[in-house]
Amino acid sequence: MLKHDSLLTQHQMNFVTSQNNNTEEEVNLHKNAEKALQESEKRFRQLFNGSRDGVVIVNSQGMFIEANQAYCNMLGYTLEELKTMEDFYQITPEKWRQWEEDEIWKRRLLQNGYSGIYEKEYIRKDGTIFPVELQSYTVFDQEGKLSYLWGVVRDITERKRAEEEKDRLHAQLIQLQKMEAERAIVSLTSAVKESEEKVKLLSSVVTQSSEGMGVANLDGILLFINEAWIAMHGYEINEDFIGKPLSFFHSKEQLEKEVIPFNQKVIELGYAEGEMGHIRKDGTVFPTLMTVTLIKDDYGKPYAIAAVCNDITHTKRMENEKSELIKQLEKKNMELENSSLELKEATQQLIQAGKMTVLGELTAGIAHELNQPLNGIKIISQSLKYDIKKNRFVIEELDDKLKGIIDLVNRMAEIIQHMRIFTRQTSGEIYEKVDINTIISDAFNFVEQQMINNNIKVIKEFCLKPLYISANPIRIEQAMLNLFSNARYALINSNKENKELVVSIKEHANHVEVYVIDNGIGIPDSIKDKLFVPFFTTKEAGQGTGLGLSITSKIIEEHKGKIEFESNYNEYTSFKITLPMITY
Repeated sequence: MLKHDSLLTQHQMNFVTSQNNNTEEEVNLHKNAEKALQESEKRFRQLFNGSRDGVVIVNSQGMFIEANQAYCNMLGYTLEELKTMEDFYQITPEKWRQWEEDEIWKRRLLQNGYSGIYEKEYIRKDGTIFPVELQSYTVFDQEGKLSYLWGVVRDITERKRAEEEKDRLHAQLIQLQKMEAERAIVSLTSAVKESEEKVKLLSSVVTQSSEGMGVANLDGILLFINEAWIAMHGYEINEDFIGKPLSFFHSKEQLEKEVIPFNQKVIELGYAEGEMGHIRKDGTVFPTLMTVTLIKDDYGKPYAIAAVCNDITHTKRMENEKSELIKQLEKKNMELENSSLELKEATQQLIQAGKMTVLGELTAGIAHELNQPLNGIKIISQSLKYDIKKNRFVIEELDDKLKGIIDLVNRMAEIIQHMRIFTRQTSGEIYEKVDINTIISDAFNFVEQQMINNNIKVIKEFCLKPLYISANPIRIEQAMLNLFSNARYALINSNKENKELVVSIKEHANHVEVYVIDNGIGIPDSIKDKLFVPFFTTKEAGQGTGLGLSITSKIIEEHKGKIEFESNYNEYTSFKITLPMITY
């Protein structure tokens, strides 16, 4: 009996030992599987957080479960703040809610399992509203019930602006790509949570990202590659690239000139970013922006590399278009500068022609101004001749008579000198400090006799003190003569008994106001909008060039002033000139 018991005990011990060995093997297998799961989750978590797009997960009631840093940054909320919200409608403007529920939720997600790409708007934490582009997917449990939804969201504010300002797109796009790539690389080292379901979710998110993403070992052999990368290079989505080298996507020339130096930089610094040529399945070469970083274990030892690839063909095309546009603009600018010089010369010639036209119209008045001193000289000379002949010459009276002759000659010289100055071709850019009263008074010297000859009463309301402006006095005088000439014409043709011309100068705040008002024939409403058009005139052929008012308007504009008018047909016409005044 003892022997039997002893054998039984030994058998039981052997069985227990066998069982223990099996259990230990299962534990080791479980640990290895768990470790592999953790490594897989770590890689997908790094890619999940590294995406430049916002990625968000909500439950069937629309409450936030998970979101990557890009999504949080986009809205200005932390993940914890998002989780406290009742549902995602709290960050959606009211105008989008009903449409999103009917179109996206009911018609697309519940029927098809995905929304497709669509646009809407979000509300940031600070209350600002911005446009986004997103697509959502549903995930059902084993019983066919909706478990949760996940979506990829992109802030398209810059893209919207780019549609309006193409020339600003390049700098904004490059800056955005750089920021997003840096965020992606930094996020690749973020911690992950231990969850098999989330590994599966993160895998699907990374696979469908719009950026090309890949993970390779230190020898450059692919461990993972997403659909965006494959499609970017012109291959079918179902083609298997796991186990192939990254060099598969480069030509021999690209490897030697670009890839090898780039990889050396990654090894030395642990990170590199730059442009690199890739080759498609059909052999075409295209430019990319590559961001590559070393993935290290908990001890800081590199064991893999993560790469983010963006096709920048569109960006390069825009750079070329922008460069070509700049060249065209420079050419057009040069043409405009040449045209501007020609226009400036033509304007000067027109203004000079306008001077001569005005002077021709005022010839009678100028002749009268010269005849008056000539008649005086004649009278004094005849008197002296008569006195000498009659031997009544008095030496004391000679000085007074000769002084009178000299004064009259000086008066004629002043008139002739002023005519010379007025007719001289001057640059409108030469300005001086001058009293507006003096300018208008000089202009009247040319027209006052014509006003008298045509029975026109002139009322002068000049200011009692000097009112200084910065001006080319001859230009301003020319502008005033044009207005006086038009007023004289309107009064002569009015057939009114009491013809009046009022010239008024007023000080108003920091500017001067000059009024030229006549009670002549007025201006019909039908031509008021054409009054300042060059070569437009209502005068008969040979009586006007149609340049007077257009030149006047140009002169006033050169002096940073403005000209306005009011008129009632057969009643009156009033021109008002406003010019900035010098107050120091």
